[in-house]
Amino acid sequence: MTEAVPFTVRLPNELWDAVLSVLQQQKDRDALSSFAFTSRRCRHLALPYIFSKLSVAHDPCAKSSRAFLPLILSSPLIATFIHDLTLHKAFTHAIPAGGKPALPPTLGVNQLAQILQALPALRKLTVNCDLSDADPIHGTSSPSLPLAIAVQLDYLTLNIAHIRSSGCPLSTFVRFLSLFSTIDHLVVNTLPYGTSCVCRADSLSTETHEQATDEDIGNLFHRPGHILPSLTIRSINSCTGISSTSQHVFSHLFAHLARTSDPHHSSCSLILTFGNPSSKMCQTLIAGYGSRLGHCDLKLGNSIHDWPTGSTRPPRCSTRIDLSSCTSLTSLAISGVWFLKLRDSTTALPGAASFAFADILSSVHPSTMECLTLSLKVLSGLHATSVEYLRDCVFPLVCWRDLRLVLLERFSALRQFTLQWTLLTTDEFSEVALKWMRETIEEELGQWVKTGVLKVELATRR
Repeated sequence: MTEAVPFTVRLPNELWDAVLSVLQQQKDRDALSSFAFTSRRCRHLALPYIFSKLSVAHDPCAKSSRAFLPLILSSPLIATFIHDLTLHKAFTHAIPAGGKPALPPTLGVNQLAQILQALPALRKLTVNCDLSDADPIHGTSSPSLPLAIAVQLDYLTLNIAHIRSSGCPLSTFVRFLSLFSTIDHLVVNTLPYGTSCVCRADSLSTETHEQATDEDIGNLFHRPGHILPSLTIRSINSCTGISSTSQHVFSHLFAHLARTSDPHHSSCSLILTFGNPSSKMCQTLIAGYGSRLGHCDLKLGNSIHDWPTGSTRPPRCSTRIDLSSCTSLTSLAISGVWFLKLRDSTTALPGAASFAFADILSSVHPSTMECLTLSLKVLSGLHATSVEYLRDCVFPLVCWRDLRLVLLERFSALRQFTLQWTLLTTDEFSEVALKWMRETIEEELGQWVKTGVLKVELATRR
């Protein structure tokens, strides 16, 4: 009698990998677990897909959180499968007998160091919880413990709302950064509201960080416990979750890391979302990367409404964005949003929606730019019904002459120019609006249309 061949032997590993990849993409962990319990060979095939991406609720009171570190320490094979790890705080916490809720659990820097040391294949880390310098179980502070690791990551995402420290919160954050040697892509979603330095009586307070001079902030990182590590960050995506009282010190911190990073990594990139962080923080980061900056994406949002135009009214965007130090910049993207109101047809300055674009473009180092993307969204609560409306209200928002002049002066090496223009309107008027937009671009930017350099993307919906 012929012995039955186990079904897992009948298919090559490549086909099983394809099947398991689909289950992983569908986040069907139950199916993956069931497959792993079928046989030893199935377990061997399934483990990389079960553990490659993990999300752990960081709570010392939670069983899963307490078990995670012992698991990866006692099972080095499983630890090698973990490539993507998210540490987030638990959403529910037990209320003590006294009735007063406990503070949310924090991630100790030393505990994170242990986790990173145990995960040799980790490439992506997301921190969605508060930091502290304390032992998460016993609550004891151990800021002087040496952290002799230097992890290389492809992605690090920060959603850190608070830093709880018995000493200096800023020093705790510096110790956190010292865990890493290279970060290809740093995404800064949220950083703490307060970053007061309390190591010395004459140190800067949270309230004075915003008013402190650049020299004051620079001196801060020469103090004991604040000396920044040797860390190379090749790309920073700075979003809107940095409070105004903290962004000054954090912008100088990251700018200092940019200036002192490995000089062999010359092609760095910045993605900066305006509003909060402010233009001053963005300019500090741009100046920090300087000649190492290869790509810059400036998401201006509705800050183009208040861009400096030489008027006597002090604008909110008081710091000019200057790209002249970025002598290796080859790719630039600028986007903005303009809210069109009825009064704009009579009160808005000619070219008001394009001031920011022309101003930034005029600071670009000549003849280095190869790829340029400009994106303008015009949002309106009005219902356009005629070409006259477009000609009288929309056309004056852009100073096409200024754009042509700066393109001719600064962008002689341009190989790819993408213009994204969105004008929200009603469905019945969409075709008329698109036709008018195409004709306007052909007339105003015909030189780049004829050479094939310009790619136009038009839309009348979001």
